[in-house]
Order: sequence, then C-alpha cells, then structure tokens
Amino acid sequence: GEVDMRALLFLLFILFISESYGKDLDYRDIQAAIDGLSASGGGTLRLRPGVYEVAGGLQLKSNVRLVGSGVDITVLRLTGSKRAHVVRAVDARNIGIEDLTVDGNWSNAGGGEGIRLDHVTNVTIRNVEIRNTRDYGIGMQWGAIRRVRIDRVRLENIGTDGIDIKNRGEGNSDIFISDVTVSSFDQRKVGGKAAIDVRGPVYLSNITVSGVTGRSDGIRFHRTDESNMSGQGSSLYDFHVAGDGQNKASGVRIRASNVWVSNGSISRVEYGVEIDSITLLEGVTVSGITVENSQMAFRNTHGDRPFFSDCSALDSLYGFYLKRKAAILESMVARGTYGINLEPGATRTRLVANHLQETQYPFISKSVQ
Repeated sequence: GEVDMRALLFLLFILFISESYGKDLDYRDIQAAIDGLSASGGGTLRLRPGVYEVAGGLQLKSNVRLVGSGVDITVLRLTGSKRAHVVRAVDARNIGIEDLTVDGNWSNAGGGEGIRLDHVTNVTIRNVEIRNTRDYGIGMQWGAIRRVRIDRVRLENIGTDGIDIKNRGEGNSDIFISDVTVSSFDQRKVGGKAAIDVRGPVYLSNITVSGVTGRSDGIRFHRTDESNMSGQGSSLYDFHVAGDGQNKASGVRIRASNVWVSNGSISRVEYGVEIDSITLLEGVTVSGITVENSQMAFRNTHGDRPFFSDCSALDSLYGFYLKRKAAILESMVARGTYGINLEPGATRTRLVANHLQETQYPFISKSVQ
C-alpha cells in the first residue's frame, strides 16, 4: 500500500545517509526506522559501531530485530531526566535484540530498566550486555510473556533485580534463559532483590551469579501475585552462585512448588539452598549441589517431602537443617559442619546412604519420628 511504501522509502533514505556520510543514527532516526520496518511487515535493523544516545527510550515493535555490531561496539545509552526504559516492547510479536550493549547510564539519566517486555510473544535477546540500570536489567512484567529466549547475556551494576519475571494471570510459557552472567545487582541497596527472580514456568541453564549481598538472593523461584502455583515446572541446571559473606543472603531460594534444581555450586552466603514460603511447597527436587562456606548449606522450612540427593555441604555451620514435614536425603555429604539438624516438625524424614565426615555433631535430632 501507499503508506507501507512511504515507510520503506524513508527507511532506505535513513540507511543511505548513514552509510554515505558516516553519520551515526540519531535515536529518532532509529525509532522511525523501527516504525517503518514494522509497518512494512518487518525486518532487521542493523546498527553500525557507535554510541547512540537514547532520550526517552526506544519502542521495539512487531516483526523487527534490532541488531548491533557487537557488545561494547554498538551501545544504546539512556539520556534525559525522566524515568524510561532503554528498550521497551509492548504488545509485540517476533522481535529480537542482539549483538549490542544497553547502558542505563544511571548516574546521568532518570533511570529505568534496560529492557522491558510487556505482553510479548516470540522474543530473542542474544549476545547482549546490560549495565548501569537504576531498576531491573530485564523486566518481564505485564500480560502474558510467551516464547522468550535469553542467551549469552551479561548484566552488571544493576540497581535492583538483574532479571525479574512476573506472571500475572499465569499466562507465561516457554521462557528459556541460558548462558547468563549477573554481577553487582541490588546496587540501590533496597534489599529483598535477586539476580534472577522467577515466576514460572521458566527454564534456566548455565547461570553465573556473583556479588550476592545481605538480604538478597542469587536465584529465586517465586509465586505469582495471584497464587502459589506459578513455579510449576521451573528448573535450574548448571549454575554457580557466590556471595560476599553477608548475613540474610541466599544462593537459591525456592518459594514455589514443583521446582527442580541440579548441578550447581554455591558459596559464601547465609543459606545455600533454602525452601521457604508462607505455605507448604510440594514437588521440590534438589540434586548435585555443592554448598561451602555458608551458615546453613541446605535449609527446609516449608517444603513438603522435598527430595535432596547427591549434594555436599562443606565447611559450613549447618549441613542440612530440616524444620518442616517429611524430607528425603539420599547420598548426601557433609564435611566440616554440624551435619544433619532435624527440628521437631521434621517428622517422617528419611535418610539414605549419607556420609558425615569431620563433623562436630554429625546428627542432631529433636523429637523426630
């Protein structure tokens, strides 16, 4: 149609000017190109090397991929005094953000999130660095979030959560997060934040978190605002979480039912793996995890029949602290800890082939059936 042709011609003009005269695209040109591509059916907008100052943020629209020339080579940097997200997509489908750096420029701009997604489907975020955001690095907040792939992403100097996923109405599905590194989050010292805060179902693999400070969590599986069932089917595989030794910090905190966590290491936090909530949680499995230099390596206060297997608690005050209901511990190792501590509520706990080495108190039982 005539409108689509005008949009396409305008886009070609912008790209011609940029290539012919070496002019970095102004953020308004980038937004116009995004609008034109989307109106014309979609395509890929490639940004050349440079720092693009983005006042008020960019709105990514359906069927458009925003692709830079590489991390730290193409940089989208927020400017302006008003709160804004560097890149935002609302009611969009088939979009991508790849090969660039998103800079929230927190100290010199109004702040906001690095990438914000609301009611989106089929999203790829790949080979991206996100830094210096006042709020979330990546926020998935309103409406159903479906078919999202986050891969090879690094987040640092983040004001609150590195990645925060809401699940309002429990419409989320097919969210995969892999090869992600989060460091120096919760820089506003709000407390109660997480490097990755999950309201599932979400599938995470190859995750590295460092700089877990007091009153924050490395990776947290959370319930939705509406119910406690949002974590069903969520999983975490192959991960490393390191804290700075402060109290009230957890490596992995599970506050949702039906969560599977395996093959990871945790160090220098108060609680390594913690299962806690305001209600009982079912279907939690923890396997192949090593926790060291922590106050309580494994802590269960609200899990109903959680299954722990092939885990190790090393050089921590308590190896396994069980407070609630039945739990199964199989092939666990504790070394340099108080071993296994069973509180009165931990009835019907089952211990199978566990190894307690160099422990001052290998087994502490307080009225266990």
